[in-house]
Amino acid sequence: MYGLVDFDPDGVKIMLTYKKGSRSLQHEENVTLSRLSWIGPKSDDILGDHLQSSSSANMDETCVFNRTPSDQFSSPQSSASPGRPGDLSPVDVTLPLKAADRKLAVRLLLATIGKDSQCTGSLDFVRELQVMLLLNTKAEIQAVDEAGDLTAWLDSALTKNMNRI
Repeated sequence: MYGLVDFDPDGVKIMLTYKKGSRSLQHEENVTLSRLSWIGPKSDDILGDHLQSSSSANMDETCVFNRTPSDQFSSPQSSASPGRPGDLSPVDVTLPLKAADRKLAVRLLLATIGKDSQCTGSLDFVRELQVMLLLNTKAEIQAVDEAGDLTAWLDSALTKNMNRI
């Protein structure tokens, strides 16, 4: 079973709730989906080449690390007509984290890391939360769709995950 949630702390919280349960349902049995796999979108899907370019010393002005909230939707590509698929990359439609997002991300990290026995199964969540916090960025599923074809991305993501099994 696969989960498709936003690339933000609330999306991670939803995935963790389905995967590991919630405090309010601790008394119930069989309410978790421990084999649930998060297919994305994740940081690699949203930030892609921008994450790889962080290791180079010469980052250009479109790199996500140099972006500020005021220019979050501006890039050389965003001057094209926004109605056509492929005119934007997913990074062009990212948003900065709000204070509440940052608090939730930290709370989720502390809760996830605090559970030593389950931490190995949560490394993916930990990494994604750390990327969100470090880059101060989040994105909705619609970011993938606005940057192109969501169905093509979903087909690719499902195929990639099914090949891992």
